[in-house]
Amino acid sequence: MERPKTVLFVDDDENILHSLRRAFLDEPIEMLFTTSGQEALELMQQQEVDIVVSDMKMPGMGGQELLNTVRERYPQAIRILFSGQPTVRQEEVSSLVRAINQGDIFKFIGKTFNMNTDVKHAIREATGVA
Repeated sequence: MERPKTVLFVDDDENILHSLRRAFLDEPIEMLFTTSGQEALELMQQQEVDIVVSDMKMPGMGGQELLNTVRERYPQAIRILFSGQPTVRQEEVSSLVRAINQGDIFKFIGKTFNMNTDVKHAIREATGVA
């Protein structure tokens, strides 16, 4: 039997991480949580991660930088970026489109995401369960 997929959730907001934990309790995945990009990379050195779901805006290393680094070091890991910000600047949009088109990011989920539909659907799609 195939092992469950391991999903690493990265967000500097503990409340979002708690919401993600509750939303995915019924999913057949292994969940890991961290509050920074640097912690995420350190965790990935110790444990195999199949999917990385990161917030875009975080202090220090932002989500897009984290996912670019993940792509370089762990190209097999699927990368999903989400933003809790009400607006995304034009230069960020251009950068996101480029990253998505180049295959750096599997999915981008915007501000109005619903944890139980949008995020779950993206992860199910990434694991081939959708």
